[in-house]
Amino acid sequence: MRRNFFIVFIVLFFCMGFHPLHISVTSIEYESNKESIIISMKFFRDDFKAVIEQNYSIEINSQDCIMNKNDSISIKNYIIGHFSMKFDEDIIPDDFKIEEIKCNKESIWIISVIDNIKEFNKLEIKNTLLLDLYTDQKNLLIIKKNKIEKGYEFNNRITTININM
Repeated sequence: MRRNFFIVFIVLFFCMGFHPLHISVTSIEYESNKESIIISMKFFRDDFKAVIEQNYSIEINSQDCIMNKNDSISIKNYIIGHFSMKFDEDIIPDDFKIEEIKCNKESIWIISVIDNIKEFNKLEIKNTLLLDLYTDQKNLLIIKKNKIEKGYEFNNRITTININM
């Protein structure tokens, strides 16, 4: 009986579209020849939609990934409020540009570019994305600079990391 309940629970869980993991992935790539940073953030689409709705009381249309101006402003404000970087003590301005928002059935990608970033040795990143929605949220970070690639994990206990490159 117990086994049957477990099987029914698992089948219903996956059929209803829920996912048991609360993970985001952010990739930061420094292009020294262009003095720019490309930031790519990937979220489960339903999680990101829920956090925007919770914080801004608006429903974004992530079904076909067509965002109106208010959606884009809310997305940018959320990211600015929950993700920040400091390069060699220089705080990155909040006026970065979201270049593209892409979606598929499960995920949403937000790609941003920040120009005029000089060569750096130290990086401080604060990442609290989706931590206001899920207590078990994990935010993975991959940073690439020249031929160096490093990975980190943020969670409710670790929200800021200092990196030497």
